[in-house]
Amino acid sequence: MLLDVLGYILMGLFIVLGIAFLVWGLIVIIALYTAIMGAIIEDLKSLARLFKK
Repeated sequence: MLLDVLGYILMGLFIVLGIAFLVWGLIVIIALYTAIMGAIIEDLKSLARLFKK
């Protein structure tokens, strides 16, 4: 009985931690993608300014 309750508590804890880890990973991936795209766009802008002169 007590072991069942502890097992369910641990299962719930690991499910919550897993979901939190997935959300955190998704946020990191989106942030990295945005940063890389921003850097590429800035590089393209500076290249366009160089070729415009």
